[in-house]
Amino acid sequence: MSILGLIILLIFSGLAIYSLLAKGGRGVKNYIIRNFIGTYIFIISLLAIMKSSYGIAESLYLGIFSILAVISCIVIAKRDVKSKYSKMRVIYIVGIIVATISIYMSYIN
Repeated sequence: MSILGLIILLIFSGLAIYSLLAKGGRGVKNYIIRNFIGTYIFIISLLAIMKSSYGIAESLYLGIFSILAVISCIVIAKRDVKSKYSKMRVIYIVGIIVATISIYMSYIN
């Protein structure tokens, strides 16, 4: 991965985390932001899984973990009523960080 690609990836991940935590944590309550971040994690994780043969093999497992994190957020949004936003915020932030690390590791030769 080039330096410019890494910088763009870090900027997009930072913007995703910022929009998730915006306005005192109310960003996660907006379903458009939630769905956008879930899609972002899902696409980056799928790209890491597809490119894992070129880089380190752990990127495959980290990509799968990120996809499972997004799926668990969908389950939490449907079932948990009281503290679902705080749980979803933590899972999405962990998913963004792990997906960013996995996509970087998949491009290491």
